Amino acid sequence: MNPKIVTTGLVPLAITSNELFEHQPFQNELPWNLAGGSANLLLTDPTGVTITLPATIGADGVARVNWTVTGPAGTWLRAWDVTDNTGIHQRGLPIPFSVISSPS
Repeated sequence: MNPKIVTTGLVPLAITSNELFEHQPFQNELPWNLAGGSANLLLTDPTGVTITLPATIGADGVARVNWTVTGPAGTWLRAWDVTDNTGIHQRGLPIPFSVISSPS
């Protein structure tokens, strides 16, 4: 989750910034504890190249990934790919976000 909000929407991420993405998935409208499972953050850059970042799953069952933002600048997509400890798998829909060369 990118919790940085401004009045016009999400704050763009600047190249070389360090960002924490967190994901608390839900299953049947209840928090889905991923403890013992796996999660990956899938990032697709504006050229269509996808980067897979393995997440750490905390004792609270939330998936977390730290990412040092890379280029190129433009509109990226992020999606979570998760599997719980029983093998149930889910891939989220891609969500766009912006990457800029430097903060203004």
